[in-house]
Amino acid sequence: MLRAAKTVVEEYAATTQNHRWPPKPPLHSDKATTLVKNTHVTKRRRFLNERRQALNDVVSRRRESFSGNDDSELAELELELLLLLLLLVETLIAILFNSNYGVNILQNSALPDGTNGWTPLGNCTLSVATGSLQTRSEPHERLSGNYILMMNRIQAWNGPSQKITNKVKMFLTYQVSAWVRSGHNGSGPQKVEVALSVDGQWMNGGQTEIEDDLWHEISGSFRIENQPAREVMVYVQGPVSGVDLMVAGLQIFAVDRAAQFRHLKKQTEKIQKRDVVLKFTGPGASGVAGTC
Repeated sequence: MLRAAKTVVEEYAATTQNHRWPPKPPLHSDKATTLVKNTHVTKRRRFLNERRQALNDVVSRRRESFSGNDDSELAELELELLLLLLLLVETLIAILFNSNYGVNILQNSALPDGTNGWTPLGNCTLSVATGSLQTRSEPHERLSGNYILMMNRIQAWNGPSQKITNKVKMFLTYQVSAWVRSGHNGSGPQKVEVALSVDGQWMNGGQTEIEDDLWHEISGSFRIENQPAREVMVYVQGPVSGVDLMVAGLQIFAVDRAAQFRHLKKQTEKIQKRDVVLKFTGPGASGVAGTC
């Protein structure tokens, strides 16, 4: 089994060594023209098709080499298992390299199109108003000043929602960011959180506690690992029933954790290499200094 696996993998690697994954578009791909987007998608689809065809060709040649062998049935089973394994690897490669890191996956996040893309979760009223913060929500765009206003909430989980099933991928970490505020009709601390429903299972995406009428930022992250989800929905819930909820600048974007780790490592190494100057003051310490 291991020898067969080694042979197939080596032949497959030799066949595809000149294949190059098409480079990703600029970070702010939403500013690109439709033609550029379509061309890029076509190139990536062609790349994946070429890889799959190469894999099929390798497996076909291996099958032919087993013809007339008494152990042909066992060899056939081995090849099927290898095929599944390599297809899994190809899928993971496609997921990792076809990810638009830093691109907001939510539709109508800045609300230029009113309530388009957003639906009220539960029996409540959803509308768009103006007057939120206009600060920059790093590392992304400046807030538009528009916000979602949820009124007539009869349950704590009533809030704005949006389905993102086809926009999230397994094994990727997603960063969540939003600005929230509770209405004047509440009393005491109010907890507000961004939540996700993954096939009916609740997942926390970040939360904050509000005790005033100011805007508060929520930040968090999530990752789907168990299985490809049939339905993923993001929504904002809290405060308690009867209290209005305001949401501005909700964003969800994939994060390149490996790149972040490399960046932090470089920053740490720079700090470690710096000279530290120690100066002592007090009786008997005049003129005493040292460098580490």
